[in-house]
Amino acid sequence: MTKHYSVTETAKLIRAALKEAFPETKFSVRSSSYSMGASIDVSWTDGPISAQVDLIVKGFAGASFDGMQDLKSHHSSMLNGEKVSFGADYVHTSREVSKAKVAAIAALLEAKGRDHWLTICVQAGHPFPTRAVQRHDNAQDVARSILQHVADAKFEGRKASAVAERLAA
Repeated sequence: MTKHYSVTETAKLIRAALKEAFPETKFSVRSSSYSMGASIDVSWTDGPISAQVDLIVKGFAGASFDGMQDLKSHHSSMLNGEKVSFGADYVHTSREVSKAKVAAIAALLEAKGRDHWLTICVQAGHPFPTRAVQRHDNAQDVARSILQHVADAKFEGRKASAVAERLAA
């Protein structure tokens, strides 16, 4: 038997999972119902990168879309070992980076000089450090690129992975 969650109940589950995985980050979780469906929008400032939040929230989507066939398909999921159906067709995420964070990293980049930007990107854990430095000609843009790809230092990725695995179990 499949347990059905409304879009509002699904949003509450997402809030709880995010609070457990990222206790120091404040998230906005908003549900929307519309003709023939519903969705949830998750937004936050700083903290974990989108890929880390997606690890948690994408499992709460109750549908998928095949653009080749122009077809939305509903599916069930597992939550704590129980077969469930979530009320939100899609879950969207959006991360903002604060001006203060950009300014702090840009100041570091400017203080070290352009010759050290690649080293700083590598040390920060940027997945494409060479591209970040080659594509941007000022410290502000390099700082934004670093923050787009690298979470705050206080975030532990292992915790988010553990939460996601438990939800799917």
